[in-house]
Amino acid sequence: MNRTPDLIAALDSTIEQLSFVELPAIRGELARLDAKVMARITSSAQLTTLPAEGAAVPDEEIDVVEAAKVLGMSESYMYKHAKEYGGAKHGSALRFSRRQLEAKRKRRHYN
Repeated sequence: MNRTPDLIAALDSTIEQLSFVELPAIRGELARLDAKVMARITSSAQLTTLPAEGAAVPDEEIDVVEAAKVLGMSESYMYKHAKEYGGAKHGSALRFSRRQLEAKRKRRHYN
């Protein structure tokens, strides 16, 4: 059963009832929740495509330093373009899906 429509409707109704002074705080909380959802999506990715050997390879969550190495970019570039590469905040740390980065890197080399 998909509970998403009911949750969204309840949230929408709640937002309509908030006072103007409460709106900035709810925006901050929504951003925090968005980051949490993105973190779950990227860290819960099941498996990558099957390699030639036939063994499934799990995805790996990596930090900015490792993400920059995977793409051959600087760390500052990764911070500036984090959203473009699926970066998600985990507390104060920025994390990336190695699988997503590898796929983007491969597409970039073929284009």
